[in-house]
Amino acid sequence: MGTGWCSSTTARDSVRSPRWSTNSGSGAGRSRRRRWGSSSATRPTGNGGAGCPTRRRRSGTRSSRRFRTLVISPGWTSPRTTSGPPSELENPDAGVRPPPFESLDYLYLPAPEIETAISFYADALGGELLWKIRDGRTWVAAVRLAETGPVALLANHLPPGDGLLVYRVRSLAEIRTRLEDRGWSVEGEPFELPQGPCLVFRDPARQRFAVYERVRPGVDDHFRGRFDEPDKSDR
Repeated sequence: MGTGWCSSTTARDSVRSPRWSTNSGSGAGRSRRRRWGSSSATRPTGNGGAGCPTRRRRSGTRSSRRFRTLVISPGWTSPRTTSGPPSELENPDAGVRPPPFESLDYLYLPAPEIETAISFYADALGGELLWKIRDGRTWVAAVRLAETGPVALLANHLPPGDGLLVYRVRSLAEIRTRLEDRGWSVEGEPFELPQGPCLVFRDPARQRFAVYERVRPGVDDHFRGRFDEPDKSDR
C-alpha cells in the first residue's frame, strides 16, 4: 500500500543524523554550520520523529510576487492628470460658483425693553451675555445661545417684529449691484455697523435681510466683557 506525503514510515526511513562541518575562514575565528545530509531529509518533530519532508521555499508566494509588480512608486502621477483638460469626475468643483454669503453672524432682534429681553435670553433660556453697550438712549446687547452659529443682538431701537438676519459677505458693492441688475432694490443707503458697512434688502415675501462687510474684525473682542450702566437720564 502506498504511503502519503506525510507518512510516518516514510519520514522515519528518510531521517538521517545531522552532520556538523567546520568551515575555515580568514583570521582565528571559525564558524560552525549545521546542515542536513540529504535534501529529502525531514526535520524531526515532537511525535516520535515523524514529520514531513522539507521543501525548499521560494521567497514569496505567487500572489505576493504579482502584487509587488503593481506597487506604485512615490511621485508617480497618472498621465491623465498631467495633460489635457480635467474631466468632471477628476474635478467635480470645476465651474461651481461660490455662495454669495460667507456666514450668518448675527440675529438682530428687537428689544424695546432691553433689561426684559436680556432676562429672557440670558436667564430664562440660559444664554451667555457677552456685552451690553449704550450710545445715548440706544442699547445693544449680545447673547450667545449656542457654541456655534450666530450671536443674538438685542437692540431697543428696532420696532417689534422687525428682526434681521445679518450675513457676512465678501463685497457689499457686489451684492448690491447683483440685486439691482436683476430688478431688486435695497432699502436706503448703506449704513455703518461697528464691524463694517451694512445693507438691508427684502425678499419677495418681505422678509428683511442684512449683509455686511467685515472690515473691523476686532470689534467683537473689544466689546466682550463690557457692561454699561444706565445713567440718570435713562431712569
